[in-house]
Amino acid sequence: MFAIVFIALYISVILIGIIFVLLRREQYKAELGFLFVVIIYFIGEILYFITFNLSTEKIFDLSFSKFIFTISLICRISSTTLWSSSHSSELNKTNKVRFIPLILYLFLFGLISSLILDPSSFKIMISGVNYVYNFNSLPLLVFLFLFYTVSIVILWITQIKGFKNFSDKDLAQFNNYYIILFSTTTLLYIFYLISMNEILRILHLTFYLIGFLIIIYIIIKKPSLFLVYTNRIYDFIIFHKSGILLYSYNFQTGKEVEEKSLKGSILIGISHIMANLSNIENQLTYIKMKDKAIVFNFDKQLGFAVLLVAKHKNSILEKSINTFMNDFSQAHKEKLSKLNGLIDISGFEDAKEYINRHFKHYILA
Repeated sequence: MFAIVFIALYISVILIGIIFVLLRREQYKAELGFLFVVIIYFIGEILYFITFNLSTEKIFDLSFSKFIFTISLICRISSTTLWSSSHSSELNKTNKVRFIPLILYLFLFGLISSLILDPSSFKIMISGVNYVYNFNSLPLLVFLFLFYTVSIVILWITQIKGFKNFSDKDLAQFNNYYIILFSTTTLLYIFYLISMNEILRILHLTFYLIGFLIIIYIIIKKPSLFLVYTNRIYDFIIFHKSGILLYSYNFQTGKEVEEKSLKGSILIGISHIMANLSNIENQLTYIKMKDKAIVFNFDKQLGFAVLLVAKHKNSILEKSINTFMNDFSQAHKEKLSKLNGLIDISGFEDAKEYINRHFKHYILA
């Protein structure tokens, strides 16, 4: 009975989340790689929750219940591996050790999978109205406990050390809350597997649902999860081919910037563009620096360029720059085509409107 109730609540939460996302789909942009990871993660979690619930209730026969319990074990390990390793990779983009957690998880996953698929590793029995599973393989329980303990430790170390790398501090705080719940549900889960205590199972499922509600809330409340997770824009500059600054905006202060206040790295980028403007064939290019990327786009026909200093370059930024260029060119086509001699830059102050439109998720509240 509990299984049906939990599954019904779970599906209701998923449907609410899907409806909200569909209604506000224009706010959600993501790189295909990140979106793929998110979709696979949710598929794994959904399969785990449903199969785990069904495998512990006397709905199916013994052999099929044991089979779906095996599926639930594999799905839970897979989704934990995916989320924890992605979390580590995102918060340590420039760190060479960011893939070590994934390698460790895959090693443990291989050991656990080989033991789980052994039919003699655990057996199913009837206990009252439920099925329970006794693990005959001590190594399997040890590796399961080790896997989930390692995942909790790595998540907390990564979150604490990488907290400063979050572009959105509210999103960082939400991650803290979710990791607390993940740690709680995971410990309840592993202790349930060891003891097969019904109270621990219900507590695990209850906290799991709360954690899933937080994920849905984050997705609805913070569309930037799919866009700016750890990326950050520092400066946005528009300048004429003559070298005259048309407009400059600093995302960290939320203010326009005068030419004399521009930093050396930006001036290097501008100089590079001006020196190679006539030789560059592709419209969009960038300069990779130690901890930043200078991304720029230019319009040879109208003789202006956009330079953006960000933490790192990705396809989302490239698309935003392109759409900004299109709107800005259309709005100022006549004015830009007639610029010569003494240039009046006051007519380009509406650039802030286009920045708000195309880069709103990067603007600090």
